[in-house]
Amino acid sequence: MEKIIISLTTIPSRLNYHDPKGGLRPVIDRLLTLSYSNYEIHLNIPYVVKKTNEEYSLPSWLTEITDSKLKIFRTDDYGSMTKILPTILRTEESDDVIIITVDDDLSYEDGFIEYHIEKRKQYPNAAIGFAGISAINGSCHFCTTVKNDVRVKIIEGYKTVSYRRSFFKPDFFSEFVGESWSDDIILSAYMGKHNIEKWVVSYDKDEDYTPRVESFPIIGHLPNERGGCWWYRSESASDNADKFYKLQYLER
Repeated sequence: MEKIIISLTTIPSRLNYHDPKGGLRPVIDRLLTLSYSNYEIHLNIPYVVKKTNEEYSLPSWLTEITDSKLKIFRTDDYGSMTKILPTILRTEESDDVIIITVDDDLSYEDGFIEYHIEKRKQYPNAAIGFAGISAINGSCHFCTTVKNDVRVKIIEGYKTVSYRRSFFKPDFFSEFVGESWSDDIILSAYMGKHNIEKWVVSYDKDEDYTPRVESFPIIGHLPNERGGCWWYRSESASDNADKFYKLQYLER
């Protein structure tokens, strides 16, 4: 059975949201009840938000969780890359686990781990998710809830993405980390450099293929304050995608 690490991060307002129906708490509660047996949840929590200088404090609802599947790691803040970068750094390249990234403001349907594993049999050396931008074959720009699997230029993390730890070599840290505020751009460009295909896969129980956020594996949004990448989008900050397009990394 494949060893899976579910990796995520959060922001202080979601970590300390007091309504149990919102914030990070229902995300963690749900992730702890998944039916797949061989997985861990790596929650990467910075000490301080680099952009705002706001400190994190760990709430009692989190520290009182006794389920051994949940691993809490304190870390530096790498922006949106905090969802995966510390997890990569903690695991050896030879420890060829599958890392699945998730977001901290969405509720996920059980079964997404098993579906990733099944699709990885078809695409064993690819990054796999359920949403992306710009199909290689030109069939869609916003590619989500697709009828047929489609290879994309940019894989989007909000619907979960799975990677093998062995994908990440030293040049990931030296050439890509810190080159964009967008984890989707950094990860997609890195996959492109190494000719690792990015696939948005179809879900075999879908009957409505209208592009939308709330489709497998997402059940719905949680009532959370905006943060993370939204801060940069609201400022119209460049995500530096042009650099990677010029290098052809986002064309593969």
